[in-house]
Amino acid sequence: MHRRRRGHDPARGGADDVSFGDARILAPATDPVAVRVELGKRAIDFLALRALAQMTAHAQERKDLEQERALLKVRLQLAEQGHMGFTDLTAATAVATPSRTPSPRARENEAALATLASTGS
Repeated sequence: MHRRRRGHDPARGGADDVSFGDARILAPATDPVAVRVELGKRAIDFLALRALAQMTAHAQERKDLEQERALLKVRLQLAEQGHMGFTDLTAATAVATPSRTPSPRARENEAALATLASTGS
């Protein structure tokens, strides 16, 4: 059985067709209430799996950002100690700017971590 949407243009081809020809019965029931309950359970399971996938993605993003922050801190410490050939540069900036300001990438990293923390992930 094929249904056509209102306003379908046959000249465009069958891309707008809706087909019910391959229907499958997954949980047959004689009671419509039982069918609704089963469909509700499936919808809840689907939404729960989507939420779990999002939480997992946020957790991984948080972990990646924390690792990047740790690497940035180590790189900053090495630069301040002069182990990367920045001895003169760090000495000159230490006199000129007594307070350290984080790099733009470090600020972005901190902002992303704060966003993830506020979403509860």
